[in-house]
Amino acid sequence: MYDYEEACPVSRAASVLCERWTLQIIREMLMGATRFSEFRQYLPRMSPTLLNTRLKSLEEAGIIARGKSPRKRATNTS
Repeated sequence: MYDYEEACPVSRAASVLCERWTLQIIREMLMGATRFSEFRQYLPRMSPTLLNTRLKSLEEAGIIARGKSPRKRATNTS
């Protein structure tokens, strides 16, 4: 992503969203993908390195937030 130091919010959004593969990532998020492996499955032609780069740029732009997924608790039966 290039930073043109635009003051216009539309220009700033376009500089993030118009990067190659970014809209496809957002589409997959809207369809329910939340894990890196899911994005890899649904976007098989995208390299893992580029996927990681795009996810980081979306996070830095404040468009997405990384979080831990809830784990199932093991029940103690003793």
